[in-house]
Amino acid sequence: MTSEVFNPLLRKSSPKTGSQELAKKGEWTKLILIGIVVVYLALVLLIPALNVFVQAFDGGIEGFINTLRQREFVTALRLTLLMAAIAFPSTLSSAFVQPWR
Repeated sequence: MTSEVFNPLLRKSSPKTGSQELAKKGEWTKLILIGIVVVYLALVLLIPALNVFVQAFDGGIEGFINTLRQREFVTALRLTLLMAAIAFPSTLSSAFVQPWR
């Protein structure tokens, strides 16, 4: 007498059950959600970034280099770097303090 335990996962051939159909639907749902995320990211991130590059090189490489030499650009760059220099250490120190709370 063998004492086999019934395990449906060990069956070699089984008809489609409800859980298998749900798994198939889950795969489609997963693919659809991934597609929605890719389209969303393209609309929100890639298209505006592409627009920035197109406008930056609208006057060719000479126009781009001339823009880099303008006073407004240099001032904006300095302000950006200053804000990064302030934000980075404060974020880093916050990251070290949080685990000890």
